[in-house]
Amino acid sequence: MPAKKTIKKTKKPAVKKTAKRTVKKAPTKKKVVKKKPAKKITLKKKVVKKTVKKAEKKVSKKKPTKKQKPALIVASDTASFWVNNGPVLNSLAALEEALLVITVEQFKFHAGGPQNDFAIWVETILLDKECAKALKKAKTQKTASKKVGAALKKYRK
Repeated sequence: MPAKKTIKKTKKPAVKKTAKRTVKKAPTKKKVVKKKPAKKITLKKKVVKKTVKKAEKKVSKKKPTKKQKPALIVASDTASFWVNNGPVLNSLAALEEALLVITVEQFKFHAGGPQNDFAIWVETILLDKECAKALKKAKTQKTASKKVGAALKKYRK
């Protein structure tokens, strides 16, 4: 007859019952493993940190570069401004010159009413909101020309 195998019954972990929920307690063992830091690796990390700090210092000593001025926008033929019985304008520089040349009637035709055609064109086509605001406030050709001249200073030539 073969030998009887005995089966050992293992006890289930104790269960603590509470009114809210059931919590099982399981035996836990934590292994504590001590790691020894390698001295060579630590030294290399320190060297790397020092070189990074030196590089940062070198970068910060450089002089900041000046911001480049934006290019002057020139409108296409279809988006150019057609002065009533006058020249065709395609940039702020052309507008500045034209404001000195056109007649008072031409200026009033475009800027005399409730809306200023020059300001609308500068804002929508040439994308210069500051110049457009200044043009809306200008009452005469001469002041409008000065405002456009001041706005031209922020563009590179």
